[in-house]
Amino acid sequence: MNKTGVPMAELHAAVIAALKVTFSDQKFEEFLRDRAADTEQIAARRAERENLLQTIPKLAAAEAKLAKAIAVSDDMDALVAELKATQQERRQAEARVADLEGYERDLRH
Repeated sequence: MNKTGVPMAELHAAVIAALKVTFSDQKFEEFLRDRAADTEQIAARRAERENLLQTIPKLAAAEAKLAKAIAVSDDMDALVAELKATQQERRQAEARVADLEGYERDLRH
């Protein structure tokens, strides 16, 4: 027994039954269909992807520029820190593009 007076076995069974309904294959498929049909979200993801695809080459160019500047600079610490930050931003953008593309692929199946 717990503090509510409901036997634990009954409580456990009720929770499991509710989870089986909530997280059924049918509910998951329904969720995916709803997400696939949400044109506003689809447009937002596509716009984000396009923006990232335009940003990534700019970040890569900035990395190259910083690497060249490091080679001829006396103040390497600041440039190295900026290079690392730019590389991290590019990697995050690339990972997000991969996530968005994977999400779109999953919705089509």
